[in-house]
Amino acid sequence: MKMIFDRDEKTRILSIVRSWSKDQMTFQRFRDIQAASGVPARLVETVFWLEDTLGILKEYDHLIMKGGTCVQCYIPYPQQRASVDIDMNTDIQNPLALKEYLFAINEGITSEDRSCSIQDIEFGTLNYEFHDKYSGTISFTRRMPSRFGEFEIVGNRRVMSRSIRIQVNYKNHWMPAMETLHRHPDFFIHEYERPKTNITVPMESPGDLFADKILTVCNVGAFGRERFKDVYDLIAMRHLFQGQVRQVASEKLRLIATRSGIGVDAIIKGAIETVSSFCNRSQEAKGFASMVCKEGKERIKRWELECEDLADTIATMKG
Repeated sequence: MKMIFDRDEKTRILSIVRSWSKDQMTFQRFRDIQAASGVPARLVETVFWLEDTLGILKEYDHLIMKGGTCVQCYIPYPQQRASVDIDMNTDIQNPLALKEYLFAINEGITSEDRSCSIQDIEFGTLNYEFHDKYSGTISFTRRMPSRFGEFEIVGNRRVMSRSIRIQVNYKNHWMPAMETLHRHPDFFIHEYERPKTNITVPMESPGDLFADKILTVCNVGAFGRERFKDVYDLIAMRHLFQGQVRQVASEKLRLIATRSGIGVDAIIKGAIETVSSFCNRSQEAKGFASMVCKEGKERIKRWELECEDLADTIATMKG
């Protein structure tokens, strides 16, 4: 059964968003940003909701932002890609304690009127999804409004909404980050609209992120996967790979290699092999380009050369 919200209900749902004014969140404004940035309006809307969700997590120092959404904060606006979820590390080792810690965030959400219940459907609160013991992660979602035809199934009802996933890794409790920086989330939408208030979020440094992404693509042992967005993030961060960033990334890989029993050179070799294999996938990369801003799309047109340059950069990390 498809749920229909009346005008007052839609206004109430939108009111849970506190980072942006009503005028900044119109259907037409998202379309305008699509035209200027090259990113589809439905993904533009999602990035607005990501920033609002970070606004409810900013006070919780046991959570450190990481992953692709974090990477975008260090990349020039015209080269960023849209991201749809929030990944975090924590220094909380016990998964039950972490789950309780995340549930407690709902008290702040409710007290700040950043949630509502419409026709028994909750918007704005954190909802527990699952606990993946293998990866050491706990996932919550936050249901937000959608005006671009996206629906979610809630019970036996189809609800026009978009949920932001928040995944927290407790397996990395021993080292949530080599270097934690407190920064404003800086997404490409800021080129066109600024949030009502600037928030500061604990996040991994570029060196941490570079090391994480190398582990993500290396396909060695328990590490690795092959996704265009991970390779693209490394390409977009390559200009940062020098000095302190290089030092932090190298040291982090060394510590993780020691703990996992896999040599650094094996990790580097695996990452180079994955990136090199992507050199021949230029046609597939064009499909991924739809979620990337305009200058990033130009880099994807040079996909083979960009992958070769990235492989050469990663090779310099060999012992």
